[in-house]
Amino acid sequence: MKQDKDLTRVANGYLRQQIEYSIPMSIYPAKSGVIIINAPGAGESKSGRKNRYETLGQYIQKEQIAAFITHNPPKPDAEGKFVGEPYSYKDTSWNLLVIESLANVIEYALEHAEEICGTSTPVVYLSGFSAGASACGAVAFHYPQVKSILLLSAYDSVGEYFYSGISQFKGDIYAVYGSDDLVAKMVATMLEISAPRAEFHLAEIPDCDHGFHGSKNSRFFSKAFFWAFNHDENFPSTDNGLLLYEED
Repeated sequence: MKQDKDLTRVANGYLRQQIEYSIPMSIYPAKSGVIIINAPGAGESKSGRKNRYETLGQYIQKEQIAAFITHNPPKPDAEGKFVGEPYSYKDTSWNLLVIESLANVIEYALEHAEEICGTSTPVVYLSGFSAGASACGAVAFHYPQVKSILLLSAYDSVGEYFYSGISQFKGDIYAVYGSDDLVAKMVATMLEISAPRAEFHLAEIPDCDHGFHGSKNSRFFSKAFFWAFNHDENFPSTDNGLLLYEED
């Protein structure tokens, strides 16, 4: 059973104004003692492209692998309006909203862990795609409950927050990227150097682009979660990977 909820929070803008924003969440509870918190890419909804996170959340819940929470920050409403800031929302740093949104979801999950996963002291994993992966890298070290993070097609979208956070994280980092995604490949290579305190695991998916387009790549996408969070060492492989969408 899925639970939908919106968090309402306040952020400080460039003009010293306070803006209210909403963080939509979908929660898939499971009495597993584990919570996976997912951060989609820029412009993706909490359900993801072709509902991939909804399909994945339902499966992870059904198999009692973990409770699964996916969310999305506000979508940018301006581009290039402020120096050094690619996107903004209501004259507020969108990069900061991406990070704060994930942090707020983590804090909500910890406060309500008993009802979400059956224990008040959960193991927490973070997963993120593209800009969402960047947010995971930025915030993970703040929370000792976070033991592993999965970075799919990670871009350094939130800039220095990302590299500073990654450098302080002491858990496991699983980085997955497509062979055709040269930017994500470069970021993954830099991560190995930038995360000296973490245990680093890297996987390149053949014939795969940034968005994991194609039915076969959707299986790689889901299998990455099982590799990072459910002890499936047969990766990169599509064996037992969940088909998330049909696509050429």
